[in-house]
Amino acid sequence: MLRIEGLCAFGALVKRQMNGKRYLSLLHSSDEQAQSSDEFCDHSVNYFYRRNKYKMKFEAGNWYHIYNQGNNQQRIFYEKENYLFFLSKIKVLPRDDFNIIAYCLMPNHFHLLIYTDFGREYEILKSKKYSRKLGSLLSSYAKAINKKYRRSGSLFRQKTKAKCLSSTRQSGERYIRTCFHYIHQNPLRAGIISDLHQWAFSSYRDYAGLRNGTLPDLERGNKMLEFHSKEQFIKESQKAIDPQLVKNFF
Repeated sequence: MLRIEGLCAFGALVKRQMNGKRYLSLLHSSDEQAQSSDEFCDHSVNYFYRRNKYKMKFEAGNWYHIYNQGNNQQRIFYEKENYLFFLSKIKVLPRDDFNIIAYCLMPNHFHLLIYTDFGREYEILKSKKYSRKLGSLLSSYAKAINKKYRRSGSLFRQKTKAKCLSSTRQSGERYIRTCFHYIHQNPLRAGIISDLHQWAFSSYRDYAGLRNGTLPDLERGNKMLEFHSKEQFIKESQKAIDPQLVKNFF
């Protein structure tokens, strides 16, 4: 089994700081000893991700821009199969009350626009649940990429952010709509494509009626963002975005 050296070592370091010198030897162990400690490494990595990297807070009935990028701005997607693998993981998230409205995967980062459709009485429970599930998703993806490409170390940046866009009704509605289009415009702004429909790894094609995707919640997205036709959506998607507004998405 391929050893994910950087992550295992860091996981051991976290444990060492908590429990004294108990795990110091893991950092200096032989290959044979390290390979026999795969279970411990996995546990340490998962502990690190749960407690540090991907801790997010979600409140009831709000819109969130979730994003992260590669550590040191390195790639997180190397080929088409990586994008599809990541999307397959997102698709298995419980989406009955954690609605994915829009997404875009870029070579070295990703964006999600989600709506939390649960009541305040479940807020603490649901927030912990989805923060944990997103953390597990990114952790398992990172470990799979490290194994496939024989790399080590952290794939993503230290923290995944979940920026609430609906703190006030008046400004929130403007931020949400603009963030929605900003997410889809990412590959165009980066110069990867010349037309929005050319990028396969975003929800643009689904809203434009060019693909029957099941990942974005098209019904809720069209209703809450008041897109009455595909033509209206396409027209609005072409508009330039105020750089001052973009600052509020992060």
